[in-house]
Amino acid sequence: MPRLEKTCWYLGVDPGASGGIACITDSGDAIAGPLPKDEIECWEYVYGLHNYLGDTCAVIEKVHAMPGNGVVGMFKFGMSYGMLKGFLIADRKS
Repeated sequence: MPRLEKTCWYLGVDPGASGGIACITDSGDAIAGPLPKDEIECWEYVYGLHNYLGDTCAVIEKVHAMPGNGVVGMFKFGMSYGMLKGFLIADRKS
C-alpha cells in the first residue's frame, strides 16, 4: 500500500477489550477501526499503520482500575495496555 500524502497524522488508541485505533490528520482526513484481538495481528496492524501513514504522533488512553472490575479482567486490561505501549515504542525504533 503506498503512503498517503499528509501534513501530520495523530493516532489514538483505546486499549480495552473492545478497543480501537483512530487516526486523523490536521486537515480532517480520518480512518478508524477495532483493535485485533490476537497479539500478532495487533502488532501487524500497528506496524502496517506506520508503513501506510508514515510518521505519526501516537497516544494511548490513560487507563485505571474501576470499582467492581475483577482481578483477571484488570490483569488482561493491563497486559493489553503494556503490549500496545511496547508495540508503539518498537515500531518507532524500526
